[in-house]
Amino acid sequence: MIHTQASDLSAWSSHRAGMGRAGYSNQKLSYSETQTWHRNLSVPTPAWTSPAQRSYWQQLEGIQPRVTDDWVNHVVADASFVWLGSSGDDTVRCLNVSTGVKEWSFVTDGPVRYAPVLVGELLFFGSDDGYVYCVKAETGRLLWRKHLGPRDWRIPGNGRMISLWPVRTGLVVNNGIIYGTAGLYPSQGVYAAALNVSDGSVVWRQKLNVSPQGYLLSSETMVFVPTGRGNPVGLDRVTGRLVKSFNGVGGAFAVLIDNELFSGPGNDGTLTNNKLEPQSKLASFKGKAMAASPSHSFLLDENGVRSIDRLVYRKAGKDADSATKQIDLLKRELNKKSLPLTRRAFLQRQLGKLGDSLDAAKRERIAAVQWSIKVLDRSQIIALDNGIVLGGVGVVEARSLVDGSVRWSAKVKGTARGLAYAGGRLLVSTDTGSLYCFSNIPADVKRVPKKNEPEKVVPVNLVKRLMQMARTTHGWALVTDLVDGSLCAELAENTQLNIIGVSGDLKKVTLARKYLAKCGLYGNRVSISFVSGDTFPFTDYFANLIISEGALLGGNRSRLASNEWKRMLQPYNGVVWLHPDDKPYMSKGLVGAGEWTHQYGNPANTSNSGDTLVHSDLVLQWFGGPGAAPMVDRHLRAPAPLAAKGRLIIPGENILIVLDAYNGAELWRLPLPDSQRYSMPYDAGYMSVNDGQLCVSVKDSVQIINLENGKVKQTYPVSTFVPGQNRYWGYTALLGNRLYGTAQLVTASRTQPGRELISTDYNNNQPLVTSTHLFSAPLKGTRLGQGKWTYKGGTILNPTITLSEGCVFFVETTKPVNGTGQHTLEILRKNDLQIVCLDSKTGGRLWSRRLENGLELSRNILFVAASGGNLVVTGSHLDSGNDTMYRVHCYSAKTGHELWSASHLKGLPGAFTHGEQVHHPVILGERLIAEPAIYELATGKRLGPMGEPTSWNLKRPGHSCGTLTGAGDCLFFRAANPTVLDLGKSKIGQFQSLSPTRPGCWINILPAQGLVLIPEASSGCVCHFSLQTSMAFRPRREGER
Repeated sequence: MIHTQASDLSAWSSHRAGMGRAGYSNQKLSYSETQTWHRNLSVPTPAWTSPAQRSYWQQLEGIQPRVTDDWVNHVVADASFVWLGSSGDDTVRCLNVSTGVKEWSFVTDGPVRYAPVLVGELLFFGSDDGYVYCVKAETGRLLWRKHLGPRDWRIPGNGRMISLWPVRTGLVVNNGIIYGTAGLYPSQGVYAAALNVSDGSVVWRQKLNVSPQGYLLSSETMVFVPTGRGNPVGLDRVTGRLVKSFNGVGGAFAVLIDNELFSGPGNDGTLTNNKLEPQSKLASFKGKAMAASPSHSFLLDENGVRSIDRLVYRKAGKDADSATKQIDLLKRELNKKSLPLTRRAFLQRQLGKLGDSLDAAKRERIAAVQWSIKVLDRSQIIALDNGIVLGGVGVVEARSLVDGSVRWSAKVKGTARGLAYAGGRLLVSTDTGSLYCFSNIPADVKRVPKKNEPEKVVPVNLVKRLMQMARTTHGWALVTDLVDGSLCAELAENTQLNIIGVSGDLKKVTLARKYLAKCGLYGNRVSISFVSGDTFPFTDYFANLIISEGALLGGNRSRLASNEWKRMLQPYNGVVWLHPDDKPYMSKGLVGAGEWTHQYGNPANTSNSGDTLVHSDLVLQWFGGPGAAPMVDRHLRAPAPLAAKGRLIIPGENILIVLDAYNGAELWRLPLPDSQRYSMPYDAGYMSVNDGQLCVSVKDSVQIINLENGKVKQTYPVSTFVPGQNRYWGYTALLGNRLYGTAQLVTASRTQPGRELISTDYNNNQPLVTSTHLFSAPLKGTRLGQGKWTYKGGTILNPTITLSEGCVFFVETTKPVNGTGQHTLEILRKNDLQIVCLDSKTGGRLWSRRLENGLELSRNILFVAASGGNLVVTGSHLDSGNDTMYRVHCYSAKTGHELWSASHLKGLPGAFTHGEQVHHPVILGERLIAEPAIYELATGKRLGPMGEPTSWNLKRPGHSCGTLTGAGDCLFFRAANPTVLDLGKSKIGQFQSLSPTRPGCWINILPAQGLVLIPEASSGCVCHFSLQTSMAFRPRREGER
């Protein structure tokens, strides 16, 4: 059964022609079609960036994208009109199908990523603005709209201002009910809803714990919901309750054929077949798309197309399954020792016959593949009564059902990813925004003369002043009190800002949209919203520039209240100018916002940003790039990102990417060839930021970079401090007005990625990176001042270097150890390990003491952290029960006198392949978290959440890889998802998942800048997490919904 919904069989009324998305119509090709018309429309802007290039652990090259529905503007059509939405300019259009001339257009407040649905005289579509719309198909007149989320609230999402609950699924209509979903983040609320077609009234509305992305499908009993990179789920069509979660390879493409759900494609280009009846067997096969006629399936993969007689294939499959089950039963009976010989002989004869039946069924299955052709670079497929149509790179072609031979083809601009056939016309949409119509029906092309409209002129001096006033050319601008959109246009032409214009006057909104569209600016760069009332539906802190078009062009003062613009203004580089006679307001920072300036938060390695604003009740602030493509493979455990001065500094693979921390806008990129280091638990941080300067060590030097613009201001070679020796710059830190660093052998750090590195470095007793020298110098601007020093003692353990209260602490051997610069703790221990304290200004030794009292037993890791006069050293080793034993020792930072010591087990015997043995400590005020234990820092007394004395252990859900970060009462870490544990809320410790993403395997969750910043760090992950994106969360304001 092919699930359809069109009463007019000549219409293509929904995406892939039906509720089951089978991509089939009983119409026929003539194989003599010619191009009737061609329209260049707005270029699609996909919601998600490209996947990673590879996965080292899975040994997979060329990871395939799983969410590609919005790479093209898909169409629906009948014999008179063609309709399509646009993710480029937020517009739904109706074109005359004979001429391609626009009949009407309808602008929403967000990208329209999925094809509309035509039901009789009505057209339905969803938008990233969170609404489902119903309009008259012939005129575009709005009949009703329904917000599926709880309210109108908008955030930056991949460079667009969208609803916190965007409609990211294609709608499906069944028996007078329209089904849709809204939302991406279950922690923020995700909703599925059934609405009456006639008036939008709610039939049911259910909360979901998935991230819906893709075209919905419907059978008579279920609605099927794709979940992006994840696997689909099934909802009861009558109630909306979750009734089934399907297994598979992930992916947003789905087709329902004959009670079987096909979904994918996976990372390796495969589709999964789930039979809907219970206890069915899961099957997967090569394929990225498919179409199905009533009798045949046409499977498209990276190598070509196969035609399969589905009836023969299914029968052969049933026969094979039946024979296999009977064979298994006979084999079990034959294994019985007391079986009589006559019975055994009979069973063996039967076994032979069943083997023949199984072989015959397998041959029938092979024979069901009627033909297979090799053809590359094809992306889409549909089936018609007498042929199949393929779309690919620069071409669309029709092929014979008999043998797959090409019967017709035409060239197109871009990659043909959207195909539809209606009323004798083949409609082809490409990823360049082009829409083609091919048919044998003559075109009645009518030229519509263009109207010459007067050009709108903004005073030159006003534009210049705005350019001088703006403190960034990238980010977001909010333009209130619209007149005609001309100031928005000038901003777009002269900056890289994303611009939101707002007005409470619908006529001005329409006027500005039309003007900006004619300028070619509407959509990606500029969007206009109708906002009534005194409060705006935009998230806090997002706007780098807030201006009033009406006031600056000579009108009245802005209606925007000061409490509203202060709420929305970016705290570090925001500018507000609401009247030409007023002095612009400049933001000066966010009181209580902490910074993450070094690998473990600060030079003292507390893994605590000191942020006093962050708590566990969090609202999504933004999401977007960078995606997985430029990032380090997650298993390789890259260095931590940094956050300071309103910026998020992300280390990609040999590149730095810097974002605005509050809206996710990319500010600059700086390639740094040969800078990448891996396995950071065993190494030292080589990036540091302080007072607007960022320093990064690259091979034998350190580069000092302007944080504002990404320009390298100065480079210092390691030979400045260690002349005459072949060394690389190791540890790097900026603190106060001093630069700190170490010199290490060129072979010390891990710089070559690969599966072998991953395989070894997650196990016990791995070598630590070490340095030969430690040095420092005053930094005046970017120049080194007088008073530099260089220390050379034994072999310095990079993970232990700590700066606090005028001292430098580290662990070293008493004498240098020869080798590559990587040494196991077993070898280092044999050379007498000691804790050393130096004066940070002079390099003179203040004290030292041997590593002893159990700490010398450490074989996996040694870490050092300092806080409030306390110096904490932690290490781990395997105990006799095959569990990880952590040793914790606290010393006086001033004298080195031991204050207390303790030990505890990880509590997972045999678990040491996901980093369970290298957890870094976190110091939260008076609490020391040495996972899984919490200690009172002053005394070593065991604590639990809420500060209660107890031997409570932190037992994370999911894997224990990665390490903790913290601020206030909250700990952040990788569980199955990014997770927060608020130690001040519950005595038992309650975990809260933040997003349906996979975190990194070391540190990528930063509670800093008054936000929780989570740059993408799952690169190389092939698991079924729905989202793969960078994001930030904001603490919910008191009284905020």
